[in-house]
Amino acid sequence: MATLRPAGRSAGFPTPRRALVELDQRARRMFARAEGRVLDLGDYSSFSLPELAESGERYDTIVSVMQISIAPDARSFCSNIARLLTADGRLLFLEPTAVVGVAGKVQRAFGPWVRRTSGRRFDYDIPALIRSAGLSIGDCERVSVAALWPYRSFVEGAAHTPYSRTAA
Repeated sequence: MATLRPAGRSAGFPTPRRALVELDQRARRMFARAEGRVLDLGDYSSFSLPELAESGERYDTIVSVMQISIAPDARSFCSNIARLLTADGRLLFLEPTAVVGVAGKVQRAFGPWVRRTSGRRFDYDIPALIRSAGLSIGDCERVSVAALWPYRSFVEGAAHTPYSRTAA
């Protein structure tokens, strides 16, 4: 089972220990819910996922703990996740996500700068990216952790292949 590991260049954004502990506990609960053949996206780069999908690999559960937000092309990354799921497979995710209102506008303005300094995008609308890959989100919760801005708002949930796809 994977535990939270800081991104290589994220030293510029200190995170209080209790926030890391909370996120790690959430990640552990996600892995405990994983069933069947499990793929931990923390063990793969976004560049190796297309090769994995092309080789015919399929997984019952894919777990993404802060991996979509570091993918150079998050939309393509989510599409590859969808290709790797079995017909009744599911994606369990815990990701930093965009907020709404004035704070969201500030997020979007600083998004590219934060990407350059930390290697992560915190201004992605993660549920929208997952839905654009053809997955249905059946369970989703917005989580706020006691961390320094910009890494306070997270989304945790489960997505699955559409039911029409399992019937085909």
